[in-house]
Amino acid sequence: SGYYSSSGSVCQKCPKGSKANLNSAATACISCTGGEYQDLEGQISCKNCPGFVSDNNRKCTSCIAGTKWNGSTCENCPSGSFSNTANATNCTQCPKGSYQDETGKTSCKSCNGINQYQNALGQTKCLECWHNSKPNANHSWCENICVENCPEYQYYDGCICHNCSQNCISCTDENNCNKCEEGYYLSVKDKKCRMNPCINDSVFIQNEYDQFCMKKYNAGDPKGPIINKN
Repeated sequence: SGYYSSSGSVCQKCPKGSKANLNSAATACISCTGGEYQDLEGQISCKNCPGFVSDNNRKCTSCIAGTKWNGSTCENCPSGSFSNTANATNCTQCPKGSYQDETGKTSCKSCNGINQYQNALGQTKCLECWHNSKPNANHSWCENICVENCPEYQYYDGCICHNCSQNCISCTDENNCNKCEEGYYLSVKDKKCRMNPCINDSVFIQNEYDQFCMKKYNAGDPKGPIINKN
């Protein structure tokens, strides 16, 4: 059995990937089809493949969990993904709140650290929550932790503190400074702190039309400006 002869010729073995058309006195070989294969010569039946058939139905390959079938062989799931069943054709991206930094894995690792989160799919590491925030229940985002007041150089948005613009001690928001550091003046045009251009005993004067430095004088100094007391 497993041999065939056509028109009374010499009996020959059916090749791999096929079976004899009859159990005895076979006259031809029939190719294995679909999910069947045959890895031996001279057979009268094909085998069922639980995995993936290849090489013209001569080979059956099963892929373990943590891998996927790429059309010709099994390959490890890349980092950021996993497969938890055998004979997968695709790997699943790690969900939000998790990551996977290794290949060929059957599950993802949780971003369950005290300050960790991950808000994207298929990632290879966790992220750290920003200042005045904490991870939500599934560590897929960070929630603000409201404070009662803010220190100098920061402003309050109703919940958390944000930095004022550079050299600004007190501000309403990042675009509106109220008080500048020593050596800087508050520009009336853009509410930003600018370096004071005046030197020695001069004082910086500005309005919406002009900016200039004026020398300081003591009261009664004859070199000072004349003040009309009337």
